[in-house]
Amino acid sequence: MAAATARVVVLMPPEEKEKLARRASKAGISIGEFVRRSILDTITDEELEAELESRRDELEPLLDELERRNAATLAAIDATIANLDRILANLGTPRADDELERADLGQFQDRDADPRKAACP
Repeated sequence: MAAATARVVVLMPPEEKEKLARRASKAGISIGEFVRRSILDTITDEELEAELESRRDELEPLLDELERRNAATLAAIDATIANLDRILANLGTPRADDELERADLGQFQDRDADPRKAACP
């Protein structure tokens, strides 16, 4: 087979290009290869299915890993959302030690009171 050195530009609506890309992807080949094979011999849906079936052993572990990682990612997102919800719920709510500090200082509400004298009878 001769080296591919000539270029062909084909204009088509975006929907047709998307369909072409999906079919090439489904076949596991580039759009260029898909077009070359289409010219040389017609690629049928049955051939596409056969190509996928022939690669099942290669693809299934990848799909399993993708599903596992997707589940882990969704769990991490859920945990992050829960943390953010807790943070947002606590915004503006004083911490317990802040309340204690305010209560301890409550005895000195008079601005002129000397804390050293207040402790002595």
